[in-house]
Amino acid sequence: MALLEVKNVSYYYQDGDNKREILKDTSAAFERGNFYTIVGESGSGKTTFLSLIGALDRPKSGEILLKGHNIYEDVKRYRQKDVGFVFQSYNLIPYMTAVENVSLALDIAHLSKKINIKGILAIVGITEDKTERVVTKLSGGEQQRVAIARAIAKSPTILLADEPTGNLDTDTSDFIVNIFNMLAHKMNMCIIMVTHNLEIAKRSDIVYRVDPKIKKLVKDNV
Repeated sequence: MALLEVKNVSYYYQDGDNKREILKDTSAAFERGNFYTIVGESGSGKTTFLSLIGALDRPKSGEILLKGHNIYEDVKRYRQKDVGFVFQSYNLIPYMTAVENVSLALDIAHLSKKINIKGILAIVGITEDKTERVVTKLSGGEQQRVAIARAIAKSPTILLADEPTGNLDTDTSDFIVNIFNMLAHKMNMCIIMVTHNLEIAKRSDIVYRVDPKIKKLVKDNV
């Protein structure tokens, strides 16, 4: 049994009498300890797929299973405990420090404040002197690292990332991809990242492509 299974999932938008299919009877499986990327044309459904497996939206049909159980059996727990999110825009609280941003996320998830927040920030490359800085005083790459620290502080099984390097330069993007590989291979997380960058996709373990003709995820060799 896979950690996360997507079984015959379909999704569409209804626009009056017209139905726009985004995904159609697509299936995929994801395991701990792997770094996955999802590629595809703009508008092909990459972000929609990520929203579905993150329980930010519901499929029109099909199932999404975590360890064999539908994620909507206890969607609150799934969102709070099992899955973390990283987005292209950092979505940090701008007037808070790096430590405060991570602490707030833990409070929302009702997790103990005994967690070593500065230690988590160190894992993603935020040095001690920058942990107490207001995040707007940090570089874009540093803010994204804080966003990653915030997402992993609750020790999720699955980390979902939607174009997290889209606003970053090449060197900083490489650093972020190194973090994702470390989280997968050394911390045994399941990392699923949407990207348009094929060079980044080549550095992941497994690549899925959204095929716009059949509206399914297919394994790809980039």
